[in-house]
Amino acid sequence: FYSEESYFVNRNAGKEAPGYVDYFEQCTPAVNQEYFSILRQNAPPAAPVSFLDVGCGPGGLLYEARAHGWKATGLEISRWAAERGKAQGLNIIEGTLHDAKLPDTTFDMISMFDVLEHLPHPREYVAEIHRILKPGGTLVIETPNIKGFFVRHLYRASSDMVKPRAHICLYAPETAQRLLEGSGFSRIRITLFPWCRKITPGYIKGVIVSRIRGKQPVQLTWNESMRIVATR
Repeated sequence: FYSEESYFVNRNAGKEAPGYVDYFEQCTPAVNQEYFSILRQNAPPAAPVSFLDVGCGPGGLLYEARAHGWKATGLEISRWAAERGKAQGLNIIEGTLHDAKLPDTTFDMISMFDVLEHLPHPREYVAEIHRILKPGGTLVIETPNIKGFFVRHLYRASSDMVKPRAHICLYAPETAQRLLEGSGFSRIRITLFPWCRKITPGYIKGVIVSRIRGKQPVQLTWNESMRIVATR
C-alpha cells in the first residue's frame, strides 16, 4: 500500500486505512527545515556531507539538504513518492535498502524519520545501514516510544502509534539501544519529546483540536516520540 498515492493523501487514513490524511500538510517545508537543523547539529565537519535519507517520501528533506550544499540521496519504496521527487530533480533510489546494494562506507550521515517502526526486519536493516556508513558516520532516527506515559496509561490502542500493517515493531528506549548496539553502533544518545522537537503553534493546535473533537487516533504527545543519534 505504500506505493499508492492513497497512502500519502487519504481522508480515511487512520480510520479505515494506514497512511496520511494529507502528507504535504503534515510534512511541511518548516518540518523539513527542523529535521535538517537536527542533522546539521550532528553532522561531521566534512564538506559536502554525503547524506542518505531512508524513507524519504517525495524528498522534502533532500531538497533542504541539497540547498545547503549536501550531497543528498533518498531511498523510498513508494513508486509514487519516488517518481514525484525525481520529477523535481532529486536523487531518489526506489526500493529497499537491500535492493539498492550500496557500496561499503558511502555516507557521512543517514536519517530515518518515522521509518524504523515500519520495518518487519529491523536488525537486518540497521546492520545494512552500519555497513554503508563511513567510520565515524552518524545515524539519526525518530520513532515512537512505546513506553510513553499517555500511550501506556490513557490512549493505549487509540494512540496514533498503533497502526496495524504499518507500524510493525515499536520500541522503548532500552530496546532501541539494544538494537543499535547489536549492529555495532556506539555513542548512542536517546532523547524523548518534548526535548527532541520544537513545540510549535501548529503542534499545540493539533493536540487541542484532537482532544476537543475526540479525534481518533490520538496524536502523539509528551514523551511518546524519541530521537536516537548513533555513531558508527
